[in-house]
Amino acid sequence: MTVDIGLAMAAPARADGAADGGAADERLMALAIECAERCEPSPAAYCVGAVLVCVGGAHFTGFSRERPGNVHAEEVALAKAAEAGVDAAGGCVATTMEPCSLRLSGARPCADRLIEARVARVVIGIAEPSLFVARCEGAVRLAAAGIDVAHCASAGLRERALAAAMRGHAAATPAAATAAPMGEGAATGTRTTAAVPPRG
Repeated sequence: MTVDIGLAMAAPARADGAADGGAADERLMALAIECAERCEPSPAAYCVGAVLVCVGGAHFTGFSRERPGNVHAEEVALAKAAEAGVDAAGGCVATTMEPCSLRLSGARPCADRLIEARVARVVIGIAEPSLFVARCEGAVRLAAAGIDVAHCASAGLRERALAAAMRGHAAATPAAATAAPMGEGAATGTRTTAAVPPRG
């Protein structure tokens, strides 16, 4: 069973699998960032990390390109839970970047995967940039499906999430994640490059 016991010790979940918010959200986001930092840097994709906390406390992690193919972090975490026979329904996902609503590769978007898995809550580090995908609607799509969507309140963690995402982009200089909201309760990241590739 692919369960990271260390994560269960670091970020205990409620009985329903969702985090309690505040400090619990920040612990999960910090763990997701650590996953993102394990990504093999790529000039053609972001480095994203995710942590899935299931009902009962089982934890599954994922990061971009952890498995063969252009797989996304949330996709990997959900796959590990399914392989272990653990239902993700009612769980909480912390992801360093807004779940995608469109994949240029034609693969199923992560927002749709999370909705189909019936997770209860998603904590987002930074918004997906709009330079290639005109507007990511992952957070909006999740909320419309009845999923509780929270945005990381820590500017320091958002800055780390952005820095991790931009690893491998020589022309990109990550800037501090802004505290200005993008939509109600949202937080976004900014950067000084004019050419940032989509998540794929």
